[in-house]
Amino acid sequence: MVTNSFKVGDTICLQGVSRHGKNRIEQHGEIWTIREISQFIGRPAMLVESEKQTFTIKTRDAAKTEEWTSKKVKDTRWVHLSNDDNFVIVGEAA
Repeated sequence: MVTNSFKVGDTICLQGVSRHGKNRIEQHGEIWTIREISQFIGRPAMLVESEKQTFTIKTRDAAKTEEWTSKKVKDTRWVHLSNDDNFVIVGEAA
């Protein structure tokens, strides 16, 4: 797959290849948006963000510091442009 044609803001489709990758696709979906293209652990990679808010975090209310609330956020992760252990870039999302 030609990966140097991707740019920040593009929407791509990922496929899980490892158990971890398949679980992340099941949890967050196969459609991701490219947020950064850089290096991760010394190799060319993309920071991608899930399409939907699927990851739950707990946070304290700014006005009421003793109360915890839960909210959904989008998941982000690094994907190597080639030979990623967990994902394969299928192509641009339709």
